[in-house]
Amino acid sequence: MDGIEMRPANPSDAVGIAELYGRVYEGKYPLIEYMDSNFIKGAVESSDYVWYLAKAEGVVVGSTVGSISRWNNSCELGKTVVERTSRGRGIARGLCELVREAALSSGVDVLWGSLRNLAMYEISKCDGLSMVGTSGAHRVTDRELHLIGLRLSENAKEKRVAAIAPELYSIPGVQCILEAMSLVGRPSGDYPAVAIVTQGISANALSQGFYHPQDRCFVQTGGRIIVPEYHEVTVLADKVPIVMDAVSQGFEIVAFLPGWYEEAGHRYDCVRLAKFYVQAKVQDLRLEQIADQILRGFRLENSPSMPIPYTDVRNAR
Repeated sequence: MDGIEMRPANPSDAVGIAELYGRVYEGKYPLIEYMDSNFIKGAVESSDYVWYLAKAEGVVVGSTVGSISRWNNSCELGKTVVERTSRGRGIARGLCELVREAALSSGVDVLWGSLRNLAMYEISKCDGLSMVGTSGAHRVTDRELHLIGLRLSENAKEKRVAAIAPELYSIPGVQCILEAMSLVGRPSGDYPAVAIVTQGISANALSQGFYHPQDRCFVQTGGRIIVPEYHEVTVLADKVPIVMDAVSQGFEIVAFLPGWYEEAGHRYDCVRLAKFYVQAKVQDLRLEQIADQILRGFRLENSPSMPIPYTDVRNAR
């Protein structure tokens, strides 16, 4: 790419990266640590991050990060930002490709990302991610709709064990995901005794932060949260009674995550459920249409194997 250098970030780039996030978001980036050069310096030095940048004439004009979670050997692709005057040159796509390949080369089993606009949705498809649901975990104040994209490495596919739960796999949305990821017909087997993998209320008024369920940590924000925005829980896919009980209490299935949980050398499918208290904002109506199609596929009334009373809580909000 003429005039653009793309490479791994190093500690000396920390100030330039922080300034980029500050410029593009006018000092209002919701994850304020990404405007903190000290945090960025530590992250670049850590093996828990795969950080790439783009430079033009010595100035940082693009950045994206892979955040590795050791507990399930996954890497979140995200925090992609490009200087407004440098957009349209393929910088975001190039950076995402570099982070994706670096993460897979490091032995990561699961690549995933939360996508809040159509541009990142298109890039994620180039990265081989399949759309598996929705989430709102990454924006606290003025929570925005996100799609979840997920990809399993070939090694992860070999380690994946399908649940002995035919009623769950009969849900149309789950079937579509398994087909898209070429996971139909994989061996099934017993699952670990653990039921709930991750859970948390997104917002916490006292700490001015929120619990990030995937990373199992609290993230500080710049604003004060008055009420929780949603409650999210991830359950192993064989625990169908728990899923059904949660739905009966006003939760909805928002994602199906093949191979998300790892234990003793095997990977197991999970179902993510959420109960919303605040309506998500939508930046792009085209993204909302994609999300609605995914969520309709998870409605249990469409699955004759799971005939339970079901309330569409999204329409009730």
